[in-house]
Amino acid sequence: MLIPLDNKSLPIQETIRQLVGIFSDNYFDIVDHWTDDPEAIGIAHPDNHGILVYISTADLQQGYYVELEAPSYQQEFPYWNKGSYSSSNMNAVAAIVFMHFNMNYISHSAQK
Repeated sequence: MLIPLDNKSLPIQETIRQLVGIFSDNYFDIVDHWTDDPEAIGIAHPDNHGILVYISTADLQQGYYVELEAPSYQQEFPYWNKGSYSSSNMNAVAAIVFMHFNMNYISHSAQK
């Protein structure tokens, strides 16, 4: 589900536009836990918003900071940090998103 990104910086808007172009507009949902940060956005697996990718362009001349989160089964922590990456390449970011969504969705589905 895409939402208006008027409160986001042009680099973040362009990031989402490029990811939609690589995948599709129904491959991920925008889950913006960072509404006050124009340089950050979250995208989540459409079937499980616990499988989350945080993307930021803050303090970067170019490129992206990407942090991966997955559902935690501990009540005190709703998410596990599954890794963080820096990349100047959108194709690398797309590959990270693809692998995170698919590996964690398979893992989460197997635990049901």
